[in-house]
Amino acid sequence: MLAARNAVTPSQVLDPFDSPKPMQDKALRPTPRSTTHYNVTSATFLRKATRELRADVHASSYVHTAAALEQLVGNMLTAVVNEINVCVGTLADLRLSLFAMAQAGPLDSLQDVRGLKMWGRRTEVFGKIASSDTCLLNPAQLPLDGRSIRPEHLDTIWQVLGLGGDPFPGPIHRLALNSLANNRNAVAHGEEKPSTVADRSSIPDTLMLFDRIEQVVIHMWEATTPTCLRRPTVVDPQIACRLSGSDLEGVQSQGRPPGR
Repeated sequence: MLAARNAVTPSQVLDPFDSPKPMQDKALRPTPRSTTHYNVTSATFLRKATRELRADVHASSYVHTAAALEQLVGNMLTAVVNEINVCVGTLADLRLSLFAMAQAGPLDSLQDVRGLKMWGRRTEVFGKIASSDTCLLNPAQLPLDGRSIRPEHLDTIWQVLGLGGDPFPGPIHRLALNSLANNRNAVAHGEEKPSTVADRSSIPDTLMLFDRIEQVVIHMWEATTPTCLRRPTVVDPQIACRLSGSDLEGVQSQGRPPGR
């Protein structure tokens, strides 16, 4: 009877942690499941934070690239305006498309004039086309509207400056510029989450997009770099020939469009 009283039941041997008197010390127990679950949660959190950071950087790259493009375009236009101010003497010497830029201020003021005064102001503005007044373009009045650069901006710049050729190296560059502007506005204006914008394209595709934007900048730089006296699209060809001699004649012989 004594042996039977001290006997250990099978449940105590097979399930020691659930018994009232466990057979093992608590210090020897395995790591609780809660600790393992905490480690998995920490790793998942770190991976999620890394993905969010990568998406933020990816999306922000559109904003910074668009800002750099706007600054570059503005700087190139300012350089062209300063060059024209040095090369061209009077308004009569100026190309007609650039005359609209030279008279940007008076033309803007026509929006606030009505009636007979409007016709008087119009006559006054366009009467200066053949004027001997000094030509002085304002670098603060560029053919831009303060918005993200899009294909229509370059089309307008080419039209106003009278640059030859197409504003883009190829049709795909027009699409790239529109894509940059759309993604930039979506992030900068808070229209979409950065992760949503970043998921639209892979990082290699985004780098290819930026490469095409760089090609657009180089194309514009090459079109605006020659001096205005060598470019008959800026000033009247006869005036430019008188100022620069045979240099301009050589350019015209290569099939460049006339100044007017």
